[in-house]
Amino acid sequence: MSDQISTSRSITPRALPVLSFDRDENRSVTKVAHNMEEFKKLLDRRNADQNLIGKYYIVENINFKEYTELDFISLDITGIVFVNCYFPCPPYVVQQKHGEIIYDGLELPFKRWRTLYSPEELAIHDEAILEYYVTHRDYASTLSQTTHDLSIQRDLFHILEGRPSLGIMGGHGIKTDSPIFKTAARLSYSLGRRGFVICTGGGPGAMEAGNLGGYFSNKLPEELEEGIQIMADNPETGGQEIIAKFGRPCVPNNIGVPTYRFGDEKSNLFPTWIAKFFSNALREYALLDLSVAGIVFFPGAAGTRQEIFQVACMNDYAPMEKLTKPMIFIGTDYWNESGVYEMITRYSADKNYAKYVLLTDDIEEAADLLLLHALDKGMLQHNIEE
Repeated sequence: MSDQISTSRSITPRALPVLSFDRDENRSVTKVAHNMEEFKKLLDRRNADQNLIGKYYIVENINFKEYTELDFISLDITGIVFVNCYFPCPPYVVQQKHGEIIYDGLELPFKRWRTLYSPEELAIHDEAILEYYVTHRDYASTLSQTTHDLSIQRDLFHILEGRPSLGIMGGHGIKTDSPIFKTAARLSYSLGRRGFVICTGGGPGAMEAGNLGGYFSNKLPEELEEGIQIMADNPETGGQEIIAKFGRPCVPNNIGVPTYRFGDEKSNLFPTWIAKFFSNALREYALLDLSVAGIVFFPGAAGTRQEIFQVACMNDYAPMEKLTKPMIFIGTDYWNESGVYEMITRYSADKNYAKYVLLTDDIEEAADLLLLHALDKGMLQHNIEE
């Protein structure tokens, strides 16, 4: 396998597809207000469009008693859920007006209803959230964590709907100076350039390599190679060095989906948006289910193998062929010796997704099969790397 990106099919950044992942409030499925200014904007949007009344509105931690200028009684609050709010009227009045009230008295380091995290926001709150997760296992705290995960899942599904999202899976212990790390970064770069959305578990190893490739997918191949070398030379600080030199993550086609369940695994720095879950089970299901354009499996241990058989199960029970996912295994020696690939090919031999199961060391062969599937299923309209 070549140690460099193939130049025969290279493109300039101008050839990249325009794919907007804007985070304005209108893109979020759940509209949340955490202060009076946001609450007033929420009301203005509802008043401007009557179809929005009763749809996914959450108001959290506002003391309406402090805002005497607001005629709360006259407001149309149909379908709004008020969490830990205080009112200038008896609570039953709110309920009579078809609003819902939840009191749990919790002071949380995270927002229960929210959109995906930016890297900057997560860096500020990550340690406090992890400490809360480890130390609070009571019913009310668990319910809040579940609500948080539901809103993260909902927003993740919403922004990826109809987009060719591709999962990059593999071991968290893969070293940044290893050939497989470089291969994962180069493949993700190539696929990101073709218009795929790169989705990983958001952690170290193969996941970091995938997001590294996605991070550089709007940059030149030589810049990717420079980033790969920085990571190889400085595994502990390479991420910060790359961000300092090339800028904050800004490629919308690059998402990390980590979990607080494995709190010792720090989220890598390269995703533009981060969907961090408390529940690892929900996180894994969301990540695999949303990888509609396929999954690439790099060498990994128990977690990676669990994901392999979970995807095989999804393919086997898919209600229609269009919903089956390619399964690409990178690392022929590793997967042949493990016996996993042989099991998958034997089981899928008479299935409709057998033609999309591939074992290879060639990233162009892997990319070509994924592109063929995406074009065949209408996920991409044309090959943008012509």
